[in-house]
Amino acid sequence: MSGKDEKIQLLEARISALERGLELLLKASGIDMYGLRDLSATQLLEYYRQAVSLLGLRELFLTDDEIEEWAKIFNQLSEIECTKLQTLVEYDHTWEPFYELCLRLQASLRRRPSFAIDPVGRELYALLEKGRKNLQAVAAVCMKNDPQQAPYRAQILLKDFEDYMPRKPNQ
Repeated sequence: MSGKDEKIQLLEARISALERGLELLLKASGIDMYGLRDLSATQLLEYYRQAVSLLGLRELFLTDDEIEEWAKIFNQLSEIECTKLQTLVEYDHTWEPFYELCLRLQASLRRRPSFAIDPVGRELYALLEKGRKNLQAVAAVCMKNDPQQAPYRAQILLKDFEDYMPRKPNQ
């Protein structure tokens, strides 16, 4: 075995060990971040299509259970799933429909007349906010190599992440 092959195998082994350790820690703390990892391309594409379809509606009339299911998806989506989607839909910013849908669901909850006193609605909102922050982090990772290619709205979204974005030389 050449030295390069050995280094690659060692890196793969280290990554695998880190992923297992992270998964164990997340499960111990009640976070299932890897729920979408084993989805087939067809299933992942179906979530993407549903998100895009919902964005086409003028008003969102989802039940609390449906909102909770979307919030779980927003919390589990990672740059890995977004990268898989890029090849399926031939679009670089596959996180966008999920992020936009998350914002719209948050807005629909806030518009409810009973939002201020509804503990379920407020809990759903908090879960969506956690998902929104996850999606924002996913977007930052997905665009870190070439942030100038991102749509203007996406660049504004990442403004909070400027400190985490790698700087190119001479910037």
